[in-house]
Amino acid sequence: MLEKITYLVTNYNNSKYVAECLSSIVNQSNNNWECLVVDDCSTDNSVQIISDYVSNKLKLIENSHNYGQIESIQKLFNLVKTDIVGIIDSDDAIHPDTTKYVLNAFRVSPRIGLVYTNCIDYEENLKTPISIGQAEKIPFGPSSSIIFGRVPSMRAFRLSCYNKTEGYDVKLKYAEDLDLVYKLEEVCLPYYVNKCLYKYRYVPNSRSRKQTTELEMIENHRRAKFKALRRRRVNFGMKYLYYAIIYLEYYSKKSKCLNH
Repeated sequence: MLEKITYLVTNYNNSKYVAECLSSIVNQSNNNWECLVVDDCSTDNSVQIISDYVSNKLKLIENSHNYGQIESIQKLFNLVKTDIVGIIDSDDAIHPDTTKYVLNAFRVSPRIGLVYTNCIDYEENLKTPISIGQAEKIPFGPSSSIIFGRVPSMRAFRLSCYNKTEGYDVKLKYAEDLDLVYKLEEVCLPYYVNKCLYKYRYVPNSRSRKQTTELEMIENHRRAKFKALRRRRVNFGMKYLYYAIIYLEYYSKKSKCLNH
């Protein structure tokens, strides 16, 4: 029996975009998917829109209060019936063949616990491309994606592998996904699908575009990298070389953000 993937979608006041997200899931060329959508106490008409997509394959959970994205995802983990899950932001969308390629990737080897793909960045209309994401194959070595790899969406992973890690670190706000990638590649084999299967929507006035948010993100990315290096067996000399590389990247990004 072929495995399925469960897509996890967290929504908060994204009524303007969530229909496109759910439509992209419902219209997958491969039908081996399920979807759990959690609405995090939206004050717009999100629930009404999401309700139109509810079926035996797509279920809606309404939070009793605002948990936040990561806490909502963790809540969904307890409801998932499949081992493989994929995280999709409610203002983004996926390619019609995403399910097919992601599930095929997991079948390559039982050691594979993390599958990621390339993506395309779009303007707010999700029709006009801005750029192709610069995803990279994670190289073999103790530093792996901390230094050399880039793992954007689409990301899918096995919960059986996730449960071997410390899980999401809610203290690393805006860097939780990056931190989880580092943890997963420490317990399983990552696999890169070199296809643009995720559609990222660039929303100019979103909270993530604010300077204070960007600075917090840059700081927590640095912290996530340092935490990963401390967990890994890296010899003394190389570890401090990696620290230096991370600090150079950190100060470069911080300077660009402050001068933007």
